[in-house]
Amino acid sequence: MASWTAASPIGRPGFALDAWNARAVATRGTNWAVAAALLGYTPDDPDGAAFARSLGVHGLFLRDNLELDLLGNHLLRDAAGLVFAQELLGAVPDAMSWLERQVEEQVLPDGCHVERAPMYHAICLGDLI
Repeated sequence: MASWTAASPIGRPGFALDAWNARAVATRGTNWAVAAALLGYTPDDPDGAAFARSLGVHGLFLRDNLELDLLGNHLLRDAAGLVFAQELLGAVPDAMSWLERQVEEQVLPDGCHVERAPMYHAICLGDLI
């Protein structure tokens, strides 16, 4: 995490194309949060504090850069990432309402994803799990 953060700062030329687009931020933030939990990091130790700071940046960036232009599975992943940021850091108080709205709009009564592609169904189910 430290080497990636040093190599990919917000604001470097082209930062939003690969490393700092909402989907990448939601994916990375969630994966880093899971990794930190599995490693047993707490905010009291230096590594845990570094994770918390990075996750805070990710959550705030995501909050301000939701993929409202793409919608669909992208926005559902963004909303799931927001929930992680809120639950771990309290960074996005309306995160759960974002996720609830996306589930209502995107998960059909039969449980399938509105985009009707099995891959999107699997991706969104994974995000919700």
